[in-house]
Amino acid sequence: MNINLNLLKELKQKTNMSLNICKNALIQTNNNLEKAYLFLLKNNLENKRNSKQTNEGIIFSYIHPGSKLGILLKIKCETDFVAKQLQFKELAKNICLHLIANTNIKYININNISLLLKYFLYQKKLNIKLNKNINFYYFINSLKKYSLEYQSYLYDNKLLFNQYFKSIQRSLDENIKILNFIIYKI
Repeated sequence: MNINLNLLKELKQKTNMSLNICKNALIQTNNNLEKAYLFLLKNNLENKRNSKQTNEGIIFSYIHPGSKLGILLKIKCETDFVAKQLQFKELAKNICLHLIANTNIKYININNISLLLKYFLYQKKLNIKLNKNINFYYFINSLKKYSLEYQSYLYDNKLLFNQYFKSIQRSLDENIKILNFIIYKI
């Protein structure tokens, strides 16, 4: 079946998924852009990608000018081919720059904060505040300021970092995970 290249390009721009995935969606939907878009949403290819194992990756180091601040970042992906790509290394550098720009970030996402620690902090906050009607859900949302995924993207404040990160995952067609980071300060 012949694929309309303009539709393929438009679907790729709309979804940020790989050309191969977009091509297959257009084939399945007989070159119907709207149906292809809905097909990709329905099949939720992003969740399938996130279930793949990440056995490759890099440890990226960044030393801020002046040598008073440094970061070690462990980031993993599925294949060594992607780990060697410039776009993957730029992602690692952007993560490090985010961590430097916002010193409040302590966690990659709020799921990394253990439930016991969340409960302890919640109890501590209740004891400090006069208003004891704070609910746990509200408190967990207040922890988002310590999470990398909920920060504004450094180069575009309209995007959250998580949205930028997912767009890179889609463009590389790879499951990428930020495992941990260590910040060194003098």
